[in-house]
Amino acid sequence: MAMLEKSVQKPTYCEAVKGRQEQGTKKTHLTTSAGHGHSAKSQGHTFTDERTVNLDTGRTKAEKTDYVAIKQKLQQGLDKSKNTEGLKIHFLRPGPGERIDVVFQEKEQAENARKFTGWATGQLPGTRVKGEEWFPVKCDMVAKLAVMDGAVDDGKIFRQTLCHEFSKENIAEGIDFTAMKVYWLSKIDVAKKVGSLVIWLKNKLAAEYLLSSGTAIFGATGAYCSKWEKRDDNLPCFNCNKYGHKQASCKAAPKCALCSGQHSRRNCTQPTKLKCPACSKEGHSVFDWECQLHPSHWKYRGIQKTVKASERQRSQAANRTEGNEREVDMADAGSSQPTNE
Repeated sequence: MAMLEKSVQKPTYCEAVKGRQEQGTKKTHLTTSAGHGHSAKSQGHTFTDERTVNLDTGRTKAEKTDYVAIKQKLQQGLDKSKNTEGLKIHFLRPGPGERIDVVFQEKEQAENARKFTGWATGQLPGTRVKGEEWFPVKCDMVAKLAVMDGAVDDGKIFRQTLCHEFSKENIAEGIDFTAMKVYWLSKIDVAKKVGSLVIWLKNKLAAEYLLSSGTAIFGATGAYCSKWEKRDDNLPCFNCNKYGHKQASCKAAPKCALCSGQHSRRNCTQPTKLKCPACSKEGHSVFDWECQLHPSHWKYRGIQKTVKASERQRSQAANRTEGNEREVDMADAGSSQPTNE
């Protein structure tokens, strides 16, 4: 027995730490059934509850800390309206800041509560209800014949059944491709057969699937998928080069960004004769900060102030230098005069 005990080696410190890490890894892989319309993920501590309606009470003057009273008020608001009658609040979940999550008993009840928000805005004036989050995907090289309404034929009206058809044409096991909204991004040009659009999907998994696969199906054609990033609204229209609208909705004739002629910039024959199409002033193009309508015009004003200040300092320094030289010359002239002995 003594020999047997001696033969059993104790684990080293490295082996013991490794064993604990393996046990911790096994524990983190344990999952529990979410059920009841909500799902939980252990990785990244993300939690999604589809029964939840988010309220922002930052602007309301009503009581915000008595959750029993808040729940009663909200339930009364639901019961008063025919559109939300029968919806039942399960519980409230305090969120960050002055946000409150209203958790309903069923997912369908939460969806109906988002459509008719009077139960919250009426009972707690100033409260804002966060709508359902959709997930956009940009699609390039989309065939117009596959998405546009052929009966209208104006290059900007989609078929009314486009979103429904999209959910049927894009298929992956266990993923809902329900499309909620679509918007045409490209310039309205009858001569072009393809263009770009952005489509909003109800399911985040569907958007991630399209981005990973890189392809979306529109009828018998496919389009390239990429992440859609909304640009700032301070850019000029790429067609008429004026501010306040975008190229997709522009009905004006094209204007050159350099000379304001009735042509595109790449076809400009006098690029040095500048005239801004946005402010109609000569001497600069629509790209120059000098234009008073340019979003970065404030930077131009700041640069001009700096330049003027520098010129003023140089002028003052030159005047001082000139004055000093004049004094030296006068002193030299006085010292060079002959003296009477």
